[in-house]
Amino acid sequence: MNRPLNAAPPSSQAPSTTMETIEARNARFDEISWELASRRLQVDEYWRALDEQFPDPQEQQAFLTYSLHLSLPHVANPSGVLTSARFVEMADSISFINEAERKELLPGLEWALRPWIPLGHDKTTLYRLLPAIHNLTPQQSGKFPSTDHEILDTAFLGVNTTVQPREPSLPLNRRALNLSEQSTQSAESDDIEAPGFVFHELGVLESLECDAADQMPTTFEQGVDCEGDWEPTGFCVVARLGHTGHMDGVYIIYNMNPLQENSLERKQVTHAAWGIPPSSPGEQFSCARIGSSLRDFCFGHQLVWTEQVRHPVELVWAVRSPMGGAMRGTVFTGRPPAMDDLLAACEDLAANVAAPDTAAAAADQGSHVSRSDQALWKILFGFSSDEAAEAIRNWRADFTRQTISQAAWLLAKEAKMAEGYNKEAYEYSLWRARTAQKPLSHNHNTAQGDGAKYLIKLECGSSPSTEAVDLMRFLPKKPNILNGIDDDGNTTRFCILSSSQKITFLNALSNAHPSFQPTLIRTSIASKDLSATSSHPTLGVDATLPQFRPDNSSSFSPRPAQDEYPVWYFFYGTLADAGVLSRVVVGPGDEKAAADICYKRARVRRGRLTCLGEKYLALVDADEGSVVDGWAYQVKDRAEEDSLRVYETGMYEVVRCTVEVMGEKEGVVHGLTFRLAKGI
Repeated sequence: MNRPLNAAPPSSQAPSTTMETIEARNARFDEISWELASRRLQVDEYWRALDEQFPDPQEQQAFLTYSLHLSLPHVANPSGVLTSARFVEMADSISFINEAERKELLPGLEWALRPWIPLGHDKTTLYRLLPAIHNLTPQQSGKFPSTDHEILDTAFLGVNTTVQPREPSLPLNRRALNLSEQSTQSAESDDIEAPGFVFHELGVLESLECDAADQMPTTFEQGVDCEGDWEPTGFCVVARLGHTGHMDGVYIIYNMNPLQENSLERKQVTHAAWGIPPSSPGEQFSCARIGSSLRDFCFGHQLVWTEQVRHPVELVWAVRSPMGGAMRGTVFTGRPPAMDDLLAACEDLAANVAAPDTAAAAADQGSHVSRSDQALWKILFGFSSDEAAEAIRNWRADFTRQTISQAAWLLAKEAKMAEGYNKEAYEYSLWRARTAQKPLSHNHNTAQGDGAKYLIKLECGSSPSTEAVDLMRFLPKKPNILNGIDDDGNTTRFCILSSSQKITFLNALSNAHPSFQPTLIRTSIASKDLSATSSHPTLGVDATLPQFRPDNSSSFSPRPAQDEYPVWYFFYGTLADAGVLSRVVVGPGDEKAAADICYKRARVRRGRLTCLGEKYLALVDADEGSVVDGWAYQVKDRAEEDSLRVYETGMYEVVRCTVEVMGEKEGVVHGLTFRLAKGI
C-alpha cells in the first residue's frame, strides 16, 4: 500500500475475523506496519508494541512472515530470482518501453537478492555492474516537463550533451565554453541521433583494485570471495534506448547528484575529482560508451571508454513519444528568451549595487582608493595617481557598469593576472576598448557598406492596385534565389543582393517602373568567399605565408570548393542543438525534421572560443595546439547553407577547416565552419 510520507497514519484497530480474506488481512498488516514505522520505535519498544497489536502468537508470526516477504520477495518467490546470465539475456532482448517485458527484468533491478555482471578490466582493476535503478535523477527534479505525453518512471531519463549544468564548476579544463547551463525550451523529440540520448538505468559501476593482473577474479565464486573489497566508482551504468525501446549501447554516466549515505537527501557534486575511473586517473568524463550490449562483457574483457563527454551533462525527464518510444522532455519555463536578457541585466545591476566596493562603501571610507589599486591602474592604463583614483571612484559609482560573470573571469583569470589585471581592472579595460572602438566601427561600416545584404521579394502580389512587374529582368546575371514560406503558408521567393547590386537593381527598376516599390529587407548574412587557387580562408591559417602555399598552384584544388555540396560543417554552439538546427534549415513545427538531424562528434584545431559582447562565444583563429570540441553536420545543399548563413549573420564568415570526426568511424574530412568575422 503506497502512501505519501506526509499522510496521516491510518487506524491500526481493524478487527480480525475468521472470515477475513487474504487481501483484507494484508491491507490490515500494511496499516499496522505504517503505524509502527511512523512511531520510530527502538528495538525493544517495537517488540512490545508488536505484542500489543498481536496477542495471538500465530497471527504475529503471520505478520512477520508477510513483512519479510515484502522486504525480501525472493524468499516468497525464489523462482523469480534472476541469474546473471538471465539478466543479461533479458536486458539485451527486451523493449524497456514495453511494461510487460520490463516487469520481467525488475526483480533483477529491485530485489534485495540481485545478480551482478562482470564488465571486464582495465589494467589491474576489475569492474562490475551491480543492478539497481533510481540512482540518477533529472537536473530539474522538482519540475515536471510541460508536456501532453506520459512522463516515464525516473529509471528512464534523457541526457543532453550540449547542455552543461553550472555545477560542478571545477576543474576549469572540463568546462566547455560554448554551452548553455540549462535547457530553456521544450526539446521533445525522437532525437536518437541528436547530441544526447534517452536511457534506462541498469545499475551502479563498482571496481575491485588488485595488485596484479593474475590476482583479478576470473569466476563469480572468486568475485564473491572479494565482496567486501568492491568499491563504488560514482558512475552508473545505463542502456541507451533506440526508437523501439531496445538497448542501443551500454554507457556509463557519472552521478553528479547522489544520495547521501544513511539519508534520503541528495547532494550536488561540486568538487573537481568527479568522473575519474579508478584505473585511469588521467581520464575525466561525465559520460562514455563501454559497449554495444551486455553480452559483450565478461571477466576477461578489456574495458575501453569511448565517445567520452568531458564536461558535465544535463539529465532530463523522459516521456513516451507518439510513436510509442521514449524521448527527452526538457523543462520549459514559459519565459520568452528576451526576458532572460532583461533578468540578466537586472542581476548585474543588483550585483553592482550590492558589491562591497560600490561608491557608497567608498564614501563611508572617505572616498578612499587604495594605493595598490592606484598603482595598478597607473601601470595598466597610463594614468597619473589622481587620474587613477578618479577613474576608480567613477567606475565603482556607476551601478550600470557591465561586469563579467565569475565563471567568465575564472576562464580568463590565469592569463589576465599574468598581465597584471584583477577582475575589476579587466572589466574596466573591456569597457575602454568598446568605448574607443565605437566611432571607428561607425566609420568602418559607412566606408564598407557593401558588406550589407538585402532580400528582394520576387512576388509582387495580386491586388488590382499592384503593378505586375517581372523583377527577374533587373537582377544580376546569376541571382542567388532563396525559397521561403510567408505568414499565410504560401511559398515565396527572395533574391539576396549586395549593397552595390541593390543600387544597380533599384536604378534599373525605377527607370522601367518609376511608381513601383519592391519589398526590400535589409539583412545580415555570414560571408562566404572561398578561394579557388589557395586555402584562403582557413581557420587558424594565413594562406599568404610560404608554409601554407600550394607546391603547384596549377594542380592545386582546395576543398571544399565554393559551390561544393553536400559539405560538412563544424558546429560548436546553438547549431549543435537539433531543435535549433531543424528550425533553421527546415522551419518551425516539424518534429520529424529534428529527429532526422544527424550529428557526429567532432573537433577542429587551430581555433579557440572567445567572448562576444560579454555573453556570446565565437570561434576565432588560434595556433595548431588549440582544439575546440563540437559536432559535425553534413549540409545537403545551397539552400540549407544560405539559411545557416542568414542565421549566423554578418558577424561571422564561412571558412575552411579540417574536421576530425570521432566515435566508431573516426576520420578526417575537409569541412567548413563559422568564424567570427575579421574586425568584429
